[in-house]
Amino acid sequence: MRTIARARITPDNGLKPIVFVPIALALAVAAAAIGCAPTGPSGPSLTGLSVSPATLDYAGGAVTATVTLVGGDATVTLRGQARYDGGASADFTLDAQGAGRYAGQVTIAGNTTTTDADVQVAVQVVRAGTGEVVASATSSVTVTAAGSHPPAPPEI
Repeated sequence: MRTIARARITPDNGLKPIVFVPIALALAVAAAAIGCAPTGPSGPSLTGLSVSPATLDYAGGAVTATVTLVGGDATVTLRGQARYDGGASADFTLDAQGAGRYAGQVTIAGNTTTTDADVQVAVQVVRAGTGEVVASATSSVTVTAAGSHPPAPPEI
């Protein structure tokens, strides 16, 4: 039997280097590979944001936003906002309806232009302790164009 006291690792001699990996790192890599790695607290998510009605005539009006809050392990609040093209916005609150459903109403301003306007309705989930936004969803409402009307006939 021959003992090798020293060996040089080269691509030609077939010897492979041995890499030592700390056990904790090896276990974390193995757990991640099979999909069971521990993770930190997950935030909730929003699903099914709907705005009704989705279209308003040029005068504007009230719309109701409804959304479902799913999962999470943090104390959160929901806030809503209607965002207009010109940068203006209108805030609204959402109230619990049961089974993770929330609803809130916001009044959309009228459209004085001659083209349809889209108003974005956004709902955010905010972590109560830090104010961090952990989830959001957006929908839109179309406010039809005001159009042009012929002048009123003169009074006789």
